[in-house]
Amino acid sequence: MMNKIAQSVSNSRMDYNVNKIMKVDFLKLAKLFSCDIFEYKVVKILLVLLLLIHGGLGLVQTYFIVYIFNSQQFASYGPFFFGIFFSLGGVAMALFKNDYISHISDEMTVWDMDAAGPEIRQRIKKESRVISIVLAATFLAATAIGSVFVLPTSVDYDRFFAIKLATDYYPRYSTTLSYLYKLTLPFIAYATIVPCANFIYYSHHMRFQLMMLSRHVECLTEQRSKKETDLEELVYDESYQKEFNRRVIFCIQRHNELIRLGDKKQDEMNFLIGYFALTGCGVGISIILFVIMFSGLLFQEKLMLVRITLLSMISGYVFSLLILSGQAMEEETDRVSEMLFNVDWYLLNPANKRTYVIFLINTMVPWRLQFLQHSINLELGVNIGKQIYGIGSVLLNLRSRFISSYNSNSEK
Repeated sequence: MMNKIAQSVSNSRMDYNVNKIMKVDFLKLAKLFSCDIFEYKVVKILLVLLLLIHGGLGLVQTYFIVYIFNSQQFASYGPFFFGIFFSLGGVAMALFKNDYISHISDEMTVWDMDAAGPEIRQRIKKESRVISIVLAATFLAATAIGSVFVLPTSVDYDRFFAIKLATDYYPRYSTTLSYLYKLTLPFIAYATIVPCANFIYYSHHMRFQLMMLSRHVECLTEQRSKKETDLEELVYDESYQKEFNRRVIFCIQRHNELIRLGDKKQDEMNFLIGYFALTGCGVGISIILFVIMFSGLLFQEKLMLVRITLLSMISGYVFSLLILSGQAMEEETDRVSEMLFNVDWYLLNPANKRTYVIFLINTMVPWRLQFLQHSINLELGVNIGKQIYGIGSVLLNLRSRFISSYNSNSEK
């Protein structure tokens, strides 16, 4: 289909000398919760305390798992063990890697939402508001769920390694130490969301920039009013060809800038993604193992059931947000190539056709946020879901063996 090149200049003109640089962050509220809040000195002190307390407990528990615990004790304390290492990654990221998203405007030219016309502006404005509210609500929900773990239950000794340690080795102060330990859990829960929120913030910022670039690519040949019968004259129109050349070079440079930043962030994220993927899988598997082994106890202790349910729900929810963010960014990356395919290339002179083909080849090389050569998208989410289901099925089939081992250890 032929593009609407016959539109008037006023209706189709795009600014290919973009000087509308972002002054106010589209995702200001999301950045406040996931980054800016950690700039305060009192918050940094709290992060250091969390890192020392839970990091030290994690190392001690690692020793117990390797040399002292049996399989039943490992299953009992496993969910919080893996969960704490995942959370500590969030604490460390907030403390030492807080500039991951705080200086994004220093690493590239961030266009303002007005840079691609009113339609794109309204879309970005609406979506950024939704994303900010969702992330803020996620942080608050995580903190509230962490607060549920502060409430005492009769089985806390068998679930929290810190409480077991305080009771066994410091019985005189065990109540005070256990309470102080539990008071840190809402803050740890908040910090757990930080890596995921940073990824979501970055991916959507990149998506908005790609969205505006796509609009510029879409309008490459929409330059002047011409009757359909006169379009072939544009091939010989020097001013038209010069204007197209200026526009396409502008788009190529912008596309290259975004890809360079994407590659840089990908390199920075490789270790972080690997760490959180490993510990996150550990959390998921240990929760499944815990539920299978102690399903009877969950219904006896209602608060424990509430804890596990809420923990599973927010884990699945945050995982879904990550997958959907990666998928949305991938779709916007593909849209740049799609818009370029729809350009009226037959209106170009030979020199501009060569430039157009170069740009087309560049956009045909897919750019994705990846982990171990797997793109972070819906396909990855489905595959991970299948793997978790498979692991759960295996553990469920081995449930009787686990329970027999648990009962024999209890009798001893």
